Amino acid sequence: MTRRRHLLSGGPPVVLRPATADDLADIVTLLRSHRHELTGMTSLSTDPALVEARLEDSVATVAALAAGRGVLEPGTAHHVLFVLLDRGRVVGLTGVAVDGGTPSVQLRVTLDDAGENLVARCDVTTDPRTELESTFLGRTARGRGLGTLLSRGRFLWLHLVADRVPTTLVSYLRGCITDDGIPFWESFARHLGDPPPPPPTDRSVLIGAAVPLDPELAERLGRLHPASRPAFELLVGEGLHPDGRFDPIDGGPTLSGRLHDTATARHLRWGRVGAAPATPTGGPAARESLDVLAAVPDIAAFAATDVTAVVAGPDRVPVPETTTAVVGETRLVVPHDTLAALGLDEGDLIAWSPRRPAPDDTGPVPGPRLDTHRSPQPEATR
Repeated sequence: MTRRRHLLSGGPPVVLRPATADDLADIVTLLRSHRHELTGMTSLSTDPALVEARLEDSVATVAALAAGRGVLEPGTAHHVLFVLLDRGRVVGLTGVAVDGGTPSVQLRVTLDDAGENLVARCDVTTDPRTELESTFLGRTARGRGLGTLLSRGRFLWLHLVADRVPTTLVSYLRGCITDDGIPFWESFARHLGDPPPPPPTDRSVLIGAAVPLDPELAERLGRLHPASRPAFELLVGEGLHPDGRFDPIDGGPTLSGRLHDTATARHLRWGRVGAAPATPTGGPAARESLDVLAAVPDIAAFAATDVTAVVAGPDRVPVPETTTAVVGETRLVVPHDTLAALGLDEGDLIAWSPRRPAPDDTGPVPGPRLDTHRSPQPEATR
């Protein structure tokens, strides 16, 4: 069982935030030390020049969104890269791509032109979308339950820019890839020629290709890479679902959904942050505690962490021996080290969502709801 951070004890908080130019060396080191695990993760390159270009795009995109400027023109895409920090060291990566409609080649199962047999057919879509890109945890950070923060923390940030980016979400999950090859492509390519062609670097050459959905191809279609199973489960729990599209190379499934229909959207709350004492005080704290993802609701200064906290306010029991018992105002009470890790002072605005909300749980969550169609006012944060 994964050990959880308690309200008033535990190690230094692990923090998710947008990457900065200063993170370049750590990012390259993390990726290059795990290069053998990155096969098929197309959004994570080990080439320092490509990493630097992606990082520059990310920094510029965050700055533009924070300034209230749109970043998209039809047919363009921009990336936002997030780093997971443990004691100041980059131990994980994730990201989103804000896409104004660049071509995406996908495979669907349809009828053939005669209307008699099923075929696997490649086509192209150019719909605006926000892509949830690959998440990756370094070896030293695994087994600590950090995947939830790494994956779901992105949704807290996306809600801050929901009026400036496409709210259709997609995630292209990695299909089965083995040391011997790509099983799906082997089955698909044998219908394309003799000898079967290798996987193309330009996927547009596959547009219009349609091959019979024979039993072997059907059995290999939609099979997940074992390392992608946790990501699949987290995203389905968030509210995304398989939409019948697949990667034409590895056969991995596509998940899609709407930002405002996610579990984070339904449960997102906000209030003022307060700090708890450094030692347990007993009383109502244990009864009122919640495991939450808590975040600074500021586009540029965004930071999120996973913490056990207490909601205190007009309809809640204040935590003893804290400075948070303000009548008529809801507060999220967190340990002092969490406050410091997020760069907040007591009384600053904070947003939170349950760490693992049930997908079908529509019941109330303590605290006022955050209007997910617009960002909080900048002056409310530091």
